Amino acid sequence: MPLSWFEGILSDSVDGSEQARRLTSVLESLPIGIVLAKAPEGRIVYGNKSIERMLGHATFYSSNAASYDEWISFHEDGRRVEGHEYPLAKVLRGELNPELEVRYLRGDGSLIWIKITGAPLYDRNGKLSGAVVCVTDIEAVKMAEERERLMRLELSHRVNNALTNIQSIASLSLRFSRPLSDIRRSFFERVDLVSRIQVLLSQRTWTTIDIRELLSATIGDSNALGQIDASGDAVALRSDVALALGLAVYELMSNAEKFGALSNSSGRVTLSWKKIADSPQNQHILEWRERGGPSVCATISPGLGTMLLKEILPPQFFGSVSINFHPRGVCATMTFTP
Repeated sequence: MPLSWFEGILSDSVDGSEQARRLTSVLESLPIGIVLAKAPEGRIVYGNKSIERMLGHATFYSSNAASYDEWISFHEDGRRVEGHEYPLAKVLRGELNPELEVRYLRGDGSLIWIKITGAPLYDRNGKLSGAVVCVTDIEAVKMAEERERLMRLELSHRVNNALTNIQSIASLSLRFSRPLSDIRRSFFERVDLVSRIQVLLSQRTWTTIDIRELLSATIGDSNALGQIDASGDAVALRSDVALALGLAVYELMSNAEKFGALSNSSGRVTLSWKKIADSPQNQHILEWRERGGPSVCATISPGLGTMLLKEILPPQFFGSVSINFHPRGVCATMTFTP
């Protein structure tokens, strides 16, 4: 960059150059921060309004490059940036276009991510006579990168959690002596539910999902949907809790469709949930009550669904499951921590 555009600013008197005054007006209108320094000592001679707004303090007119550490900033690992590490100092040592991303300590004590890019200034004879840096606010970019990083970690965790559930379902399915066609059908039905819940959670960027939306995805495809009365307050479920709780409700519904209140047209299911009063862990209770179906045998041998409900899923929704095979209909109580 030729010095002719900046020589007025780099001189001791800006007023001596109409060209410099015009350039100053341009620099003051730019949305990025601009800082100029003279060579060879590195005395800072100019900072525009944008740099002052961005950093929250007046420009430090450092007397030389050794004084640049009065601009306080930190590397990503928390180390304090030393004066000689700033691009302005590197340009004065001969580097052409150094860059640096730092967390800068603003005048109000807050921290902001900025990117500093430097470039040399030459006089008409090609001699280094100064340096300029452009400073941009990259706080939003860094926050977006952090959100993306956390989402990738969350996605990896949730996928592993889903695979663990699928492995458990597959392993348990093979323990019970049933026709292969039944094993295949029940396995794929459960995997399909896992997939539907995963899609819902991904649409919420793996944060939380309301229990009513989860239950709608879980029981919404049932032919006996009109026989289920669901009620309760809005509860935001964490993604790992949602997956396990959805599978638990599915097991109850599947059993009711085969043997219980949803196996005929006269049966009803009441599904309700609420927070447990004065629970220090924010625990909630979900109740499943059947009525109007066939008489229930009190000595049903444990199957895949029962093992999932009592052993595999409760630790995942940080709660417990109690099942009562009452002759008038199955009653199940689940506690969970959203």
